Amino acid sequence: MLKDREQDMKNPFVYLTSTHRRGVIASPLSLGTQNRWGDIGHCSRRWLQKIHDLGFAFWRISKQPEGASALGKIEHGSQDFWSSAWTPNPLYVDLAELFEWGLLTSIERDFWGTHAEKDWEAHAAAKDYLLRLAAREFSRRATQDLMMEFLSFSKTENEWLEPYALFQALYHALGKRPWKDWPETLRYRDRKAIENVKRQLQEEIQTERLLQFFFDRQWRMLCSLAEDLRIYLVASVPLWLDEHRTDIWLESKYFFLDDQQRLTVSAIPQSQCESTCENRVLYPVYRWKRMGEEHYIWWGKRVQQILRHFDGLYIHDFGDFIRYAEISLSAPKDDVRYVSGPGIAFFQVLQLRTGTRLCMADSVAEAMRSEKEWHALKNVLSTFFRERYSDTPAVALDWKEYRNVDVKLIYLSCDAIPEASGQKKSVQRRKNIQQITQKYTSYFKPLRTVLRLWEACFLWRWKQWRKKRWLKILFVLCVKTRSIFRSLYIFVKTFLRKKITSN
Repeated sequence: MLKDREQDMKNPFVYLTSTHRRGVIASPLSLGTQNRWGDIGHCSRRWLQKIHDLGFAFWRISKQPEGASALGKIEHGSQDFWSSAWTPNPLYVDLAELFEWGLLTSIERDFWGTHAEKDWEAHAAAKDYLLRLAAREFSRRATQDLMMEFLSFSKTENEWLEPYALFQALYHALGKRPWKDWPETLRYRDRKAIENVKRQLQEEIQTERLLQFFFDRQWRMLCSLAEDLRIYLVASVPLWLDEHRTDIWLESKYFFLDDQQRLTVSAIPQSQCESTCENRVLYPVYRWKRMGEEHYIWWGKRVQQILRHFDGLYIHDFGDFIRYAEISLSAPKDDVRYVSGPGIAFFQVLQLRTGTRLCMADSVAEAMRSEKEWHALKNVLSTFFRERYSDTPAVALDWKEYRNVDVKLIYLSCDAIPEASGQKKSVQRRKNIQQITQKYTSYFKPLRTVLRLWEACFLWRWKQWRKKRWLKILFVLCVKTRSIFRSLYIFVKTFLRKKITSN
């Protein structure tokens, strides 16, 4: 039993969820004090210490605060945790730590202290200005160790960092216009045009790299503290992506676009289907068939990139994977039809990529039990963790400092945990072996005794006949016969064991 427990502890996320430990849902932006917005620096580290003292084991970082603005309004800075499919939002960086690293002066720190307002647009504008100022002065103010750390980060994360930095540099250089309104050569990513832009916007591209480096360095400090406190971070990942972001520009083949790179079909999350047409947010629809032909490699890379920094993964609008609402832009806005999702192959890819660290809402599972798709997917979805809201209201917890923080209490459970089922199988396997040895011991012992007597007799004879040459050939044959008997003995033993186990 100790070995089984040690094996479960190798995957602490599974171990804690199998015991139904509680967690919280909160956005880092809502953790600020004195009417200020929070961040992933000092605010989040104090929060981790607080929930650890209260005995919580999980923190699901919500993708945006409650009541945040729509994703399409990015001209004043989005409140979303993700600025692309797998790139975090640099507006979550703590500027106080940049001052500690020597990247901001005391005058700039005082400027931030007077402009850190409660209004998000003013707050985002001031923070974005100081972040870019620190990035532009990085080569002059940074220490040698910090510079080497940035070079290492740029080299290891170059696969996603380079195209993201290029897109952001173009976005700001072209007056923050959506990429579908860019010049045609840039819209279709013409090679010569992209190379010219890279030469012209070198400083802007370097600035975007540094913004991501600031976030990554603070995030690694937060993850290190969470690991010491045994608190597991769960990422809230949006299913649908905003059409103005990097991902559709880079991977337009995976979305329904016309010749002018404009949307032809849009998706409406089921959570917004009941809202009015004016308040609906439309998202691009994935080409699930084409993704399936390529074995969902884009989703696999996205999930693996996110799980490098998180212990678990929660995908919003999980039910839309099974059945989602679709609307054609040429049809009236009220004409909504429901389309089946990608199917069981997609969930098998997610299961393969995430292992046992994927979470889904329990309400989704309850709603889909009557659907035909559920019966084909229930065996796969039963291995995912279910998130259930706690009956205890968050207001009942006297946190004083975080009294006005929008917090929800949750706990995770799973119908079929692979580690638990594997533990039962190992126990049953040991019982089967004991039954075999007890039942067939009377057959194994005489056979082993006969082989040993035959070997002893042969060696005694060999001492007398070893001078005769023709007996050398016989000796080789006997050695071969002995190996054949041993392999036959092992084959019979394994055959009987499998037969009893199957019965």
